[in-house]
Amino acid sequence: MKKGIFLLHYIPCSYFIICSLCILWNADMINFLGLTLLLLFSGLLFFRRTAFRMSVGGLMLVASFYFLLALIDEAGDARVAGRDAGMLLGWGMSLIGLSALMSILLILPLNMPQKAPVYQRK
Repeated sequence: MKKGIFLLHYIPCSYFIICSLCILWNADMINFLGLTLLLLFSGLLFFRRTAFRMSVGGLMLVASFYFLLALIDEAGDARVAGRDAGMLLGWGMSLIGLSALMSILLILPLNMPQKAPVYQRK
């Protein structure tokens, strides 16, 4: 197995599968978001289609930016709440940042050319 495929495909899919399992584990009832993400990334793990990978990665990147904006909105309330809220904001920021990084890895194509065709001369 190539290192590029492992880095660009299997690690981000596994990360999002673990996140969706955590969503399902913490839910009181069946959580459709966690179940949808689990099915989506489990299917993506086994079927490596470029357009599907890029669209799911873009969707998760947009969701990461949305949750980042929500976390920034809550940062103002964290000053009033105290120290524990600041620690939760730090963990939330790291989780959202890691999700954005994994989304970018999904957007990148698996077979990137070594050199751009413009620079190849005969």
